[in-house]
Amino acid sequence: MGTAVSVCSDNDKREFLAKVARVYEETKGQEVEARNAIKALIVEFNNEQDKKIKGGAPYQSVEATITLKEAPAEETATVAGTTAEATAETTAEAVGTAEATSAVPTTETTNMPRDSSDEEDSKEDGKGADANDMTLEEFVEENDLDIDLDDLASNEEIDLSEKDLSSLPKCLTALSENCTEIALEKNNLAKVPDWIGDFAGLVELYLRENRIEELPKRIGDCEELEAIYCENNKLRNLPDEICELKNLKGLTFQHNLFATVPTPLLDCSALEELYFDHNKLISLPEEIGELVNLQELGIRSNQIVDIPASISACKQLHTIHAENNLIVNLPKSFGKLSALRRIYLDNNKMTKLHACLGKCSKLEVINVENNQIEKVAKRIKELPLLRFLLLANNKLQSLPFNPSESAPGLRRLTLSGNQLDKATMELEKMDTLGEDGED
Repeated sequence: MGTAVSVCSDNDKREFLAKVARVYEETKGQEVEARNAIKALIVEFNNEQDKKIKGGAPYQSVEATITLKEAPAEETATVAGTTAEATAETTAEAVGTAEATSAVPTTETTNMPRDSSDEEDSKEDGKGADANDMTLEEFVEENDLDIDLDDLASNEEIDLSEKDLSSLPKCLTALSENCTEIALEKNNLAKVPDWIGDFAGLVELYLRENRIEELPKRIGDCEELEAIYCENNKLRNLPDEICELKNLKGLTFQHNLFATVPTPLLDCSALEELYFDHNKLISLPEEIGELVNLQELGIRSNQIVDIPASISACKQLHTIHAENNLIVNLPKSFGKLSALRRIYLDNNKMTKLHACLGKCSKLEVINVENNQIEKVAKRIKELPLLRFLLLANNKLQSLPFNPSESAPGLRRLTLSGNQLDKATMELEKMDTLGEDGED
């Protein structure tokens, strides 16, 4: 990595090389982080020297070449034909030891242009300058953030939405002490930085509309996290460490690339809301029943054929969105979902409205429009709270009961697109739906 560095004196060189040695020791084994950190040092050094030049101080142009080695750690800077070496010792006492030798004469000259390739690298990760090169003050100013820099601990929310960011600077960890909410929506992020784990008190994380392909393992360190909103990204899996989030209550993964529900999620027993709409799921895991606190399940617009019987263990489940799948049957155990209030099964492959739903005494909404239903179970008429019975566009030739008589609270009944006689079709016109629509 070649970067032009201007220096005023041997002492400046020694200080620079000592910092390089420290960075290498602190990021040992993490070459990418080491390179980024060293680049930041060089940018900072050049800026300092530019200020001195404007003040009339002489300087000598220097080309610094960073070479990372595993052991021993050596940082080599070539100075106008002379080599300056900084060796990072492995012991804490010796960290920062640097040796610099130079016999460069001091002459007034113009600053050497910085490597254009490095400038391009800087522009890739932020707006103009590399975000990792910025101080917190610079990042806040450039992105016009509502951050109290005088009292960092007072910042409970960080809103970085719609800032056209492709990376995030580590300087943001200075705000981690009392931060409970981070919003990163509508940016250009491909990943969430590992240091998100420093935000131990984080409660809500908003990641919608990026291009995120993975979540970091250290997400498991955010022990207070209750909700992750990650719609419209490119996730295919989740780290095993997600299961360490014992307070996690809400996960939204609509419009991602999941082919299966990640197994580690099934250990998040506190989950109340889980949404995988518009993915590539072909089934739900049998272990879905382990989510005993689940209240809302969204799996619309996948390729799911059936729902496992174990779902009956989700005793608090009150809403199921399963539209636009390939579901043919419901398990008999569905009747054990005593809290179920709304079920949306429109646009599937069902041939029967099953009797098991008639056991869900709290059901208010049944939507099975656009299926291939030929028969409605008589037990459906026993639902005392039924308000919406949507049966349009199926293959019904008759109904086993008069909905308007057996379900006095019915507010809407749809029957069009079936093969029903005229008298039965008249029931659709007798619905009493008022201004209050379907919940």
